[in-house]
Amino acid sequence: MTMPLMLALLAGPAQALSTFPAEIEADLGMPCAPTCDLCHSSASGGGTPTQPFGLAMMDRGLSSSADSIAPALDEMVADAVDSDGDGTIDTEDLALGENPNPDGSPFCAAGIEGPSYGCLNVAPASAGLLGLLLGTGLVARRRR
Repeated sequence: MTMPLMLALLAGPAQALSTFPAEIEADLGMPCAPTCDLCHSSASGGGTPTQPFGLAMMDRGLSSSADSIAPALDEMVADAVDSDGDGTIDTEDLALGENPNPDGSPFCAAGIEGPSYGCLNVAPASAGLLGLLLGTGLVARRRR
């Protein structure tokens, strides 16, 4: 058995890194980073991709290396992959902040910020305002 064949047989499944969402966001000019359920079965990610978009990316060379993202996305464009069959190719859906998977929720809904690091979601800005108002009310009450 040749060395490359042995290495290929011993290699594990492709697993995303916490940098993958930011890489996809930057490469496609998304308004926010996607959550890990773009490729995985949960927003926290982990394991081998299970979603149609993730499987299509793996078919086009996606590996555990962030360097494989741009070439795989380029092949997705060339192949006009449309995972949800809505007539808009996956990369265009993503550039608009939409989820290209069937029954997928949008990533960049109005008023909600996307993940700020890897697959960690950030609370909407309105939650910070509510906390500020409550804190101000407590301080004013203590002064009485």
